[in-house]
Amino acid sequence: MICKKNYYYLAIIFIIFFSGCNTSEIKSNIKNNVKSLIDVDIKSPVLEMNSQTKNSKSLSISFNSSEDGTLLYENDCQSKTKNVKQGKNIIIFDDLENGYYDFCTITIVDFADNISNTVAIPAFYVNNTEIPSLTEVMPITSNTFNDSPTYTFRSSSEGKISYSGDCKSLQHKAKIGDNVITFNKLKDGYYDNCSISVINQEGVESKELQISPFSINKDKEIEIIDFVTPKRLATLDYKLKESSGIIYIDGKLYTHTDSSGKAQLYEIDSHGKIVRTITINGAINIDWEDITQDDFYIYIADIGNNNGKRKDLKIYKIDKEMIQTQKSVDCKIIEVSYEDQENFKYEQFSTPYDAEAIIAYKDNLYIFTKNWNNKVTKVYAVPKRPGSHILNEVSSYSFDFLITGATYNKKADKIILIGYNSRLATTQHITVLENFSNDDFFSGDLRQIEIDSSPIGFRQIEAITSDGAEKVYITSEEMTNKFLGNHPSSLFEIRIIE
Repeated sequence: MICKKNYYYLAIIFIIFFSGCNTSEIKSNIKNNVKSLIDVDIKSPVLEMNSQTKNSKSLSISFNSSEDGTLLYENDCQSKTKNVKQGKNIIIFDDLENGYYDFCTITIVDFADNISNTVAIPAFYVNNTEIPSLTEVMPITSNTFNDSPTYTFRSSSEGKISYSGDCKSLQHKAKIGDNVITFNKLKDGYYDNCSISVINQEGVESKELQISPFSINKDKEIEIIDFVTPKRLATLDYKLKESSGIIYIDGKLYTHTDSSGKAQLYEIDSHGKIVRTITINGAINIDWEDITQDDFYIYIADIGNNNGKRKDLKIYKIDKEMIQTQKSVDCKIIEVSYEDQENFKYEQFSTPYDAEAIIAYKDNLYIFTKNWNNKVTKVYAVPKRPGSHILNEVSSYSFDFLITGATYNKKADKIILIGYNSRLATTQHITVLENFSNDDFFSGDLRQIEIDSSPIGFRQIEAITSDGAEKVYITSEEMTNKFLGNHPSSLFEIRIIE
């Protein structure tokens, strides 16, 4: 590439040898010609959305551009319009397949190859037929003790909701977009014959939308057992103020941080001090939220997704023996994505696709979601093999808290979950799952241990691990709140298994 300075010298040489001009003419020509050469456009164009106009078959977008340029379309939205001019522009999307579009964007590139800001096109429906289209958005949890469950579906048309099967509701008006309905009280049992349809204002009825099967068992509730006070062992090293995962291996504790921390594991002692640091080669800590293990490997879950936008969720698989002896280790990558996630728009603290807990059980890894909307925790399974995999839902349960950590005690065959009730973490919970059948972890007994949260630091609890016997170790993140006080990141011990 020829830089601006080189342009200047080339201009001088060209003028001296080929122009035949005198000195004053040379200076004047240099000034004029070099100015045009070094005035390089480095300013990015600016796009501003004005409005959108939609009918059932097309969408028109009006926007302003600060410069002329070429349009770039991202994701599934495309238009015949390829160029824009400075000022107001209108583009029409009129050749799209039927469906819901909620992640389309446009940018422009000016004639100096500067790229503008990205403009998100507001979500819209395309329905080139006159028949309303319905899609299931939030199914009823497969096992619930709520006898008036809620259900979310998406409709392409306004209209009247019609119900079939055993599920009825007093709600009969559907709007374009997401609709949340609450069913009338249902008896205990299994429901697999429920469906809905929507009749639009022209009297055209959609195809029936089959509601995913679910069971109601009002007696299936968590048993409250002993009240315990956590034993606070130490304040964690300042580097670990956002400790979000912990694991116990051969008498030693290892933890990691979350949210753009370093791709490292830290061996800590009972005083919370860092004894050894292990770098994970080939890994990036975008939002590491938990860690688990089997007999031969450990698995670090980069699955934090508070905003629901991530498409780069990963689990790092690492040789367990290497962790205990080396300062730097390699990893293999398991890429994961939720089978039922279609919406990746920004939904801070309201997405059902956030997760902070993982366990290794038999041949699979299992992720427990942190559902900000209704605290219905879903469990998704994924193979332990490196590669790209879909997270498949295997069960779900409606808790009264947000799950932030999980551990599996293989000897006792128990799963232990930990979490808090809200963003302020005013109450904390530990729940033990036992006597379950295969990987239907909520099919057995659920026992909740009442927690005394008086020990300083026991607030934003993020991680839990079992010592393989009767104890668990818990870490909390640093928390500063004018109402709840200051709580340093801490290490705790609880005797939990008889």
